[in-house]
Amino acid sequence: MRWLACAAFFFVLTFRLFAQAPVASYDGQPVGAVDLVTDPSIDVQDLRRLVAQKAGEPYSNQKIQDSIQALERTGIFKKVEVQVKPEAPGLHVMFVMEPAYYYGVTKFPGAEKAFTYTRLLQVVNLPDQDPFEEKNVQKAKTALVNFLQIHGYFQTQVDPSTDLDKAHGLANVTFHVKLGKRAKIGQVEVQGPPPEEARRLLGATRSFRAAATGASLKSGKAYTPKRIQAGTQVLRQYLIKHNHLASQIQVSPPRYHPETNRADFTITVNEGPAVSVRIAGARLSWIPFLSERNKRKAIPLYQEGTFDSDLVEEGKRNLINYFQAKGYADVKVNTVLQRQPDQISVVYNVDKGKKHKLEQVAFRGNQHIDEDELTEAVPVKKKHLFSHGKFSDKLVRQSVKNLKALYQDRGFEEVSITPEVVDKEPKVVVTFQIAEGPQTQVD
Repeated sequence: MRWLACAAFFFVLTFRLFAQAPVASYDGQPVGAVDLVTDPSIDVQDLRRLVAQKAGEPYSNQKIQDSIQALERTGIFKKVEVQVKPEAPGLHVMFVMEPAYYYGVTKFPGAEKAFTYTRLLQVVNLPDQDPFEEKNVQKAKTALVNFLQIHGYFQTQVDPSTDLDKAHGLANVTFHVKLGKRAKIGQVEVQGPPPEEARRLLGATRSFRAAATGASLKSGKAYTPKRIQAGTQVLRQYLIKHNHLASQIQVSPPRYHPETNRADFTITVNEGPAVSVRIAGARLSWIPFLSERNKRKAIPLYQEGTFDSDLVEEGKRNLINYFQAKGYADVKVNTVLQRQPDQISVVYNVDKGKKHKLEQVAFRGNQHIDEDELTEAVPVKKKHLFSHGKFSDKLVRQSVKNLKALYQDRGFEEVSITPEVVDKEPKVVVTFQIAEGPQTQVD
């Protein structure tokens, strides 16, 4: 339970004391809904004629005030307040007429063994500070049923009940849940590719590897969103492996069969063009297997499983960083891209240049932090006996971030770091110019 009754009462009382009337800034905005909220035992239908502000009309602060006064003149209510919530269809205007009830404790007997209480609260979305409306409880019921069915409980039954705590002005809502048995996967069909390829794709979701990772979509497996998502990821990896880097995968809504408690669904696959990625002019490793693995790590087209020019450029930057980290400070990479309806070719032409060594990492302008501590903070490292050093554009940028963070932690909020890279073939010198600025002292 999320609130003890006394805590909930205190929260509601605080909310009422600090609730503010809607401001005129809403004037002219479209109104999507107008509700009258009060004690559920009071029939508000006859009171709607007193409300000048109508749904479908622009919001009017004058009409809001006129409506409040008209409702107060009935003598039925201790107080009338207005709450306004911007929503997609328009403003949701609520006239809250005391005595009203506010949501208190919400329970989910029958569901809390399968789902966390916090997740169930998120699904029903009945915030404590909101006034109680029966129609919102029905909306919450629908949302809960949909959520449970998405998770494979197609036989679920939800029966909400409300207990009105008049002493504290709270409406405690209980959703009585009968989950039933979780459905199992029925028939799965892959559509889009030619029949033979569709069979191979379906086979990938029923492989030993898929079973070992909880991604198997074999008939009889438990129907869960996590399993369906894992299965589609297996398909995506299969397509990437076969150079379909721009594929699209869509899973249809389930077709549930209550007599067998199984759910069929269709996976529609658009393989897209085959994408060929080649690196020319350099190798990522002398061992072919490692070279291919390094390529797939460096080119984000493989990780993302999609194709766009930004990812091509990111691959270019990654290759530059890769070769610079190997000592090729002057490396140049240019990209040749060719598109055809059924194929895309990407060639990264690499000119490594000569190998360099990072001779020196220097700091200038540091007055309050010594060089040893600055050196520890940066990933750029000078050469030593068994290494040409660690240097790349990416490491230089990360060094600047690290140095800024170090200085800002010491109170130098306005610190400025400017890197300078000097190429003294075949040696490289990196200097970080530091303008510390004033130090903020905290007593």
